[in-house]
Amino acid sequence: MSEKLYHHVPHQYNPRNVNAIHREEVKRAGFNQAVAVAMTKLMSAMLTFWIVGLFIAVWIIIQSTSLAWDKSPYPLLLTILNLPQISMMIALGVGQGVLGRKQELQADETYQTTQKTYHDSEQIARHLDSQDTALIELQKDIAALKEQLNSKLVRASAKPKGAV
Repeated sequence: MSEKLYHHVPHQYNPRNVNAIHREEVKRAGFNQAVAVAMTKLMSAMLTFWIVGLFIAVWIIIQSTSLAWDKSPYPLLLTILNLPQISMMIALGVGQGVLGRKQELQADETYQTTQKTYHDSEQIARHLDSQDTALIELQKDIAALKEQLNSKLVRASAKPKGAV
């Protein structure tokens, strides 16, 4: 039996190293994107939260003493805190876009890998179906051969002992 039962059709997708692709994209990114990513990493750290919180607390405490220079209810503090936020919002948006690209690459890689897995599973199921078909044919052939052998044995046992 030299003929194949089944011909496997490989999936056309080749897995990629998402980390290497993202590293290359970040290297090719411009100066502005690099600054935005650095700012995003810096501003999304808890240390930044604690520094700003400490700055606000010290400001309020100083304004409660005789050393106070902000005589109104903290408009200078609000201005100092809000001005950088306006420009940082844009930089953080750009930084999140650059950093979000890695998640997009990973999601696409996961999707492609899943598609390849489904394709391979279908190939395995088809292969098993073709093996089932071949086994059923072999069972039928064996049953037919058994039947022939049994009928020959019955005929041979039915002949008289001296007859040739």
